Amino acid sequence: MLRSRAPSPYYQAFQNNYQTVFPRKLIFSESTQVFLRTANLEKRAAESPAEVIAELEKTWSTTRRSEILCVIAELAFMDGTRKKALQPKTAAKMFCVAANYSFHYLFSPEMTQNRSPYSPAFSNMCRCYNESTENLLRLMSRGGKLAVPPDGVFRVPTQDGEIVFTIRMVSSRWKLEDFDYFEFTSDYEVTGLKNRYRSYGLGVSLIAHCRSLHEKPVDYHYCHENYSVPMTVFFRLDGEMPVAELCDTQEFSSVEEGNTSVPLDSDYTTPLAYCLEGKSPNRLATLGLLYPDELLKRNPEGTREIRGIYMAEPYDSRRIPVILVHGLWSSPLSWMDMYNTLNSFPAIRRNYQIWFYFYPNGQPLWVSAAQFRDDLTELRLKIDPQRLYDNFDEMILVGHSMGGLISTLQTLDTGEKIWNEISDVPVYQTEGPPEVKTVLKSWFHYRQNPSVKCVITLATPFRGSDWANSTTSGLAGMLTRKPTHVQENLRRFQKENRAIIRDKTLLEYELSVQSLQTASPFWKPMLAAQPAEWVAYHNIIAVNNAEKKSFFSTSPPPESDGVVTAESARLPWAKTETRIAAEHSQVPEDPQAILEVANILLARLRAGD
Repeated sequence: MLRSRAPSPYYQAFQNNYQTVFPRKLIFSESTQVFLRTANLEKRAAESPAEVIAELEKTWSTTRRSEILCVIAELAFMDGTRKKALQPKTAAKMFCVAANYSFHYLFSPEMTQNRSPYSPAFSNMCRCYNESTENLLRLMSRGGKLAVPPDGVFRVPTQDGEIVFTIRMVSSRWKLEDFDYFEFTSDYEVTGLKNRYRSYGLGVSLIAHCRSLHEKPVDYHYCHENYSVPMTVFFRLDGEMPVAELCDTQEFSSVEEGNTSVPLDSDYTTPLAYCLEGKSPNRLATLGLLYPDELLKRNPEGTREIRGIYMAEPYDSRRIPVILVHGLWSSPLSWMDMYNTLNSFPAIRRNYQIWFYFYPNGQPLWVSAAQFRDDLTELRLKIDPQRLYDNFDEMILVGHSMGGLISTLQTLDTGEKIWNEISDVPVYQTEGPPEVKTVLKSWFHYRQNPSVKCVITLATPFRGSDWANSTTSGLAGMLTRKPTHVQENLRRFQKENRAIIRDKTLLEYELSVQSLQTASPFWKPMLAAQPAEWVAYHNIIAVNNAEKKSFFSTSPPPESDGVVTAESARLPWAKTETRIAAEHSQVPEDPQAILEVANILLARLRAGD
């Protein structure tokens, strides 16, 4: 039996038919039935398949007829399926026979003239190979878990002893000892993501569960603690010592066997869903909005703040970082459908590495933008202090709503424009402790990050939102635990500099909702700032009320996604502007938005950028 799990928002376990149902009657393909019927072996094959297999093996050794090879493989697989519940060692031997003969049919040079990828026999042998090898692995597993063997070999007990498969890692990033155990992706049904992406081919698709990453190099510390990756086992059965290749399918989509490029059977979505087990999008979003200080605390291991950059896999210097920045009352989980889809494109998977940024979205947007800048700087110092990795300087930021503002601010040179809305006196000439001045300088002075080469904004309020008004701000003030570091710095500054403050509006905004008001003096100087000339800006605007009219007015309301108007979402220096039909909160998972982001990433590859 497989290990049972309670249904989660992202997947639920189920029991495979071929794992729990053992047919009393063997059902063969049409070609095998014809062969057995013609050779008068149909009844004997059902009653004593092992005897028929032994006879056919003798015939095969002398005739080398491909149809006999296929019959042996199929008959052995069906016999193994029937016996694996009560006679696992006998079943193991049958699965090995089926895997060997199907592998020989698919790859042996002597079968070149007799096999065709368009024939039913070819499809049958692919299925026979995949399911036989998966059943061999299942016979070694316990409760659906396949342990990582310490000696680097898989051992399958049979009635004649055991069959040994040497494990070979096909990965530039992982070693066998990096994993605790494996599970079968076929044991899970994904329910919380819109699409399940996989590539069809040969091999057994697995979820590889990593050991603790805290003793690993520093870039592993940016990974999620419940980390799992997609792997595929491909058995090579043509040598004296069979080999089980454990392939990292995020890095390799095929393997070479002889002169043939063999596509691997890969499941990219199920391991992602497994990582998300027990993670509630609403809980994380509410935590960041109502209790922003909680995200500034250390994680249970004490290695970092909860806020920060999260990688879906260890850093790969060969790929370009793409960082997804969520919006107000949201979290990185809002990007899962986009991540899942983008990762399904082989070109994107090979050339880009997708990360996430999680920030306390209850604090003013300029505070989060300053923290993002510091986190990017810290990440570079930890991973690439010598600045040896060129792809780090090709970074792409993708931001939704307030996340789009935070991303855009990484590429602007505001000079004194924003600060001048507060005072004509430069920050460092004001009164107060140096640490307070340093904080205010970081909040209201922005410089261009030379590592960012592209910014993609989705439903971003570049001129604020009418949704952020006095009512919602007042409600947020009652519900939100105001970030203490923001309150303390603003109050200390105002106390000692009342005489030089021209407009205290920006200094009175302590929450994100307040900072997004259309009346905020932040928007004018931000839009007047100098964008980086090396950055390509792409803007996606959402509209979902184009046909609606007010009951009290004959004129249509402004185009809007329900939160941000189309006029507010316009970016003057955008290279491209795309409009989609979607509600504001649904934009990160909207198929049109996802496809547009994918097109932008692919276009940059085609252009050689």
